[in-house]
Amino acid sequence: MTKYLDVMVDLETTGTQPERTAIIEIAAVRFDFASGEIMPDMFNRCLMIPHGRFFDEETRNWWLKDKREILQGIYARMERPEVVMQAFRDFLLRDVDTYNEKLRLWAKPSHFEYPFLESYFKEFEIGNPFHYRDTNDMNSWIRGRYWPQQPPEFERNIPFEGDAHSALFDVLHQLKVLYAVRDHSTKHPSLAAAGDVVEA
Repeated sequence: MTKYLDVMVDLETTGTQPERTAIIEIAAVRFDFASGEIMPDMFNRCLMIPHGRFFDEETRNWWLKDKREILQGIYARMERPEVVMQAFRDFLLRDVDTYNEKLRLWAKPSHFEYPFLESYFKEFEIGNPFHYRDTNDMNSWIRGRYWPQQPPEFERNIPFEGDAHSALFDVLHQLKVLYAVRDHSTKHPSLAAAGDVVEA
């Protein structure tokens, strides 16, 4: 049985249109949700912009105004996108029994990351190791965890290490938030009267 079937993914892109704009950085960490253990090897590579995809001007201006140094670092590390996508698939499926085990994608939000990944895997004719049924939206998971109350502001209260919008630092921060929510105990309103405590 494979230990690390949960995967937190963060993408940096040139826009918000998954069929037309480009992924320029992928970061992913495989982990075990139940134990909290993280696989030591992490994925973090940058991609050239494929022919036919473009840099949305509003997004480009945002990068140049607020994150110019990070963008320069991404460009310095760019590789052919088909090479990176194949390496990403290989990383994801390492030691996975694909007949009996399924990867679980985590992202914030998943409806941003998953369509981009699906588009790229299709474009380069590489099998997508993720299935939409096994995709977890971290934002929805946190809201559901506390519904109907508002969740505490874990995102703001947990110190961010590294540069925001550098994909690997984003992934590691998202994992900290995920586990903070999971480990935080609260009385659900429907159970409070009975004195029950719901564990994340």
